[in-house]
Amino acid sequence: MTLTTFRSLLSLRALAPLALLALMAAPFPAPYSLVSAAHAQNQLWITQFGTQQSDVARALTPDGAGGVMVAGWTDGILGGQSAGGFDTFLARHDSAGNQLWIRQFGFEFDDRAFALAPANAGGVFIAGITRSLPFRLGDAFVARYDSAGNQLWFRHFGTGCLDWATALAPDGAGGVFVLGTTFGNLGGPSAGRTDVFLARYDGAGNQIWIRQWGDFGFDRAWALAPDGAGGVMVAVTISGYAFVGRYSAAGDRLWNHQFDEGSFVSSLAPDGAGGVILAGWTEADFGGVPTVKSDAILARLDSAGNRLWIRKFGTSASDSARALAPDGAGGVLVAGSTAGNLGGPHAGGWDAFLARYDGAGDRLWIRQFGTSEDDVASALAPDGPGGVMVAGWTDGSLGGPSAGGWDAFLARYEIDSCYPDCDFNGVLDIFDFLCFQNSFVLGEPYACECDPDPACDIFDFICFQNAFVGGCP
Repeated sequence: MTLTTFRSLLSLRALAPLALLALMAAPFPAPYSLVSAAHAQNQLWITQFGTQQSDVARALTPDGAGGVMVAGWTDGILGGQSAGGFDTFLARHDSAGNQLWIRQFGFEFDDRAFALAPANAGGVFIAGITRSLPFRLGDAFVARYDSAGNQLWFRHFGTGCLDWATALAPDGAGGVFVLGTTFGNLGGPSAGRTDVFLARYDGAGNQIWIRQWGDFGFDRAWALAPDGAGGVMVAVTISGYAFVGRYSAAGDRLWNHQFDEGSFVSSLAPDGAGGVILAGWTEADFGGVPTVKSDAILARLDSAGNRLWIRKFGTSASDSARALAPDGAGGVLVAGSTAGNLGGPHAGGWDAFLARYDGAGDRLWIRQFGTSEDDVASALAPDGPGGVMVAGWTDGSLGGPSAGGWDAFLARYEIDSCYPDCDFNGVLDIFDFLCFQNSFVLGEPYACECDPDPACDIFDFICFQNAFVGGCP
C-alpha cells in the first residue's frame, strides 16, 4: 500500500481495526520517525527571561484579561535599576506570552516575592520578604499594584527578628489574607522557635487583624486558598506535621486536619464545592508503600475538613508537587519537579511536570519537560479560556537561550485539546499515528494513559484508534 493510499484511507477513517494495528506495528520510514509525542503536550508557547545573575519566577495570578501577573526575584537588572542584593520583580504578560510591563523594586539588601493574589480592577496584591536595614534580618511585606504596574501602596511589618509572608488569598471583599512565618511576637506571644501568622488587610492596605500560633519547634507557613464563604483555607507545618485548616473572615479557626509526620502541603486550590484540594510531598511511607526519597501527594478535603481521598505518586528519585490551579471542571492542575521519569523521559537534573486530575483523584494526563540542567515549575494560574499558565525557573535553555544563572520561565498549556491529534496540528492524519507509535515505544504517559489501566499495551493502540475514528469536536 502506498503512503498516498494509506493517507486517503485514514482521512476516510475506513481502516479495519486489525489491519490498522498490524500496519501500526510495522516500522515506519526513517524520516517520519522524527515525529515525537512531545508535540502532543498541548504547550501553546514558552518564554524564558532573565539576567546574567539568578532570576526566579515564584508566583502567578490571572490578570483578568486572559493574561497573567508573574512575580519573583532577581539578582540582576531585570526590570529597572538594582537596589542591591536580590530585588523583587513583578511583570505582566498577555495571553500570547508577550511581556506588557515589568517592575523591579527593593531596598539595599535582599527582597523577594513569594505570593500574588488578584485585586479589584485588574490589579494585584504581592507579598514576600524585604530587608531594608542591615541590623534587621527581614520583614514581611504586602503591596498592591494596579493593572498598569503602578504601586498603590506598600506595607512592611515585622518583629525585628526574621519575618516573611509566604501566601496570599483574596478575601472576597476587596482585601486580602496574608500568611507567613515569624521568629518573634508578631500577632501574639511566640510559642517556640518559629510560629506562623495569618493576617487580613483591606483594599487600602489597613491591617484588620492578625493571628499567630505554633508549637515549641520550627513551624512554617505554606499556602492559602479562599473558602468561597469569605474565609480562607490555610496550610502550615507545625513541629514536623502538616496541617490544613479553615479560618473565618474574622480569623477564627473552624477546623484543622492533620497529616502524617514527614509530609508537607505546599499548595491549595478550591475544589468548587466548598472544599479544598491540596498538594505537596511526603518523605514518609504511605499506605504501606515505602517512599525512597520523596514522593508527590495530592488530596481533597470537604468543607468540614473530612478527607475525601489522597494520592501519592512519584519515582524512585525525588518528586514534589509545588503548585495547583482549578481546571474549571471540578478537577485540578498540579505542577512540580521530578528527578526521575515521572511523565516522560528524564532530561537531567530536576525536570518540571504538569498533570491534570479530576475531582475524584484520578489522573487524566501528565507531562514532563526540562533541559539537561535543573528546571522547576513553581506556580500555576488558569488562563480563562480553559488553559493554564505555568511559571518557574530553569538553569538551562528551556524557552530560549539562557541568559546566565537561573532564568525565569513562563509557559501556556491547553488542557482540553483533542486527544488523537498527537502532533497537535489541528488535523487528524497518518502523522498522528507516527507520533503515537513513537510515544508508545518510549513508554510515555501520553500513549499509555489512553485506556483506564496503567499498562502500556495493545489496548492503548485500540483506544487511540477509537479516539481517532471518533474525531475531534
